[in-house]
Amino acid sequence: CISDHGNHRVLLYNAIPLTSGAGANLVIGQLDFLSGSPGVGTNRLSNPTASFANGSLYVADKGNHRILKWNTLPTTSGAGASIVLGHGNFTANTLNDANGDGLYSPGQAIVVNGKLIAADSFNHRVLIWNSLPTFNGQSASVVLGQSSFNTTGSGLSSTRFSNPNAVASD
Repeated sequence: CISDHGNHRVLLYNAIPLTSGAGANLVIGQLDFLSGSPGVGTNRLSNPTASFANGSLYVADKGNHRILKWNTLPTTSGAGASIVLGHGNFTANTLNDANGDGLYSPGQAIVVNGKLIAADSFNHRVLIWNSLPTFNGQSASVVLGQSSFNTTGSGLSSTRFSNPNAVASD
């Protein structure tokens, strides 16, 4: 899967392309391959920055201040997400200052050992859900980069971040 930030979509390939110029098999965030406007809802995106697939699909939807989860990999273009994080519903898209369930321009989300880990860029933190979220607006379990879920300042130390944009694990 490839996040196509400027076209407000994610392109899905059934396999890693072996030739240059290969077309994607599905598009998420738009109803078809020829649409590219931002939107909010279960099947729309605004400036997605990263996507992660592992049987489920996670998309950091930066412009809508949320992370979307598809419980299974989509099989049709325009498929709607199953769960939204950062908001309690799929129609909200305002920035969400620091709290356990809010996001402010997330950069990336990955799954490692049954945990969801997300860079919450403009809240200067990384959030960890100790189990994979199962409902809309579910709060994170752990916050890194801040002393609590209710603080948002950037900093320069072993415990602070300034706009983390990506996460990785081995």
